[in-house]
Amino acid sequence: MHHSCETFPDVAIPLHRYQPLWIGSLLLLFLLLSVASTNASPAASATTTTFSVTPGGSVTQGTVLTLQAVVDAEGAVTAGAVTFFDGTRVLASVQLVSTGSSFTHGTANLKLFLGPGSHVLKAVYGGTHAYVKSTSSIQTITVTASSLAATTTTFASSGSAGNYTLSGTVTALSATAPTGNVSFLDQTNGNASRVLPHSIRLLRPAAGRL
Repeated sequence: MHHSCETFPDVAIPLHRYQPLWIGSLLLLFLLLSVASTNASPAASATTTTFSVTPGGSVTQGTVLTLQAVVDAEGAVTAGAVTFFDGTRVLASVQLVSTGSSFTHGTANLKLFLGPGSHVLKAVYGGTHAYVKSTSSIQTITVTASSLAATTTTFASSGSAGNYTLSGTVTALSATAPTGNVSFLDQTNGNASRVLPHSIRLLRPAAGRL
């Protein structure tokens, strides 16, 4: 039995005919990558949040505290909000200052009273699409109870001549409600003060505490 073996001539493929195809594909890929790079959102900038409490350390009950957070990202950050915490409790969320001259731009400011005890405070910047969230270091404030709580009194009147109703509301920054009497003074006689015939005892005292 004889087997025949056929041979085929070598075929030369002219590569130059395919050069326009692969060059065009490379150009198309380059254009697509360029467009994707142009449309891609820039990476959000890292931020740092610096937190301060004035006055700090130990204060007496009734002292007004000023909380300030400064957000920076190689320059003042004026977009977004800062949330102030007492432990895990939210005190308030405050927008960063971006306009005006009352406060420094890039700061969040909060004034408040705190009740007696130890308070662990911090500030957290929430971030935006352009800036990354950041958290400040902790500030511990100790508020000591005062034997005398600060009070405010508001006055109101209604009625007509000869038949007036006078009311006074006393608010105390204290864990306990104020007690005692409210005296109404008549200062119409040459600005001299005289106590009206009756003093009113507080029946519904008000108290306020944070």
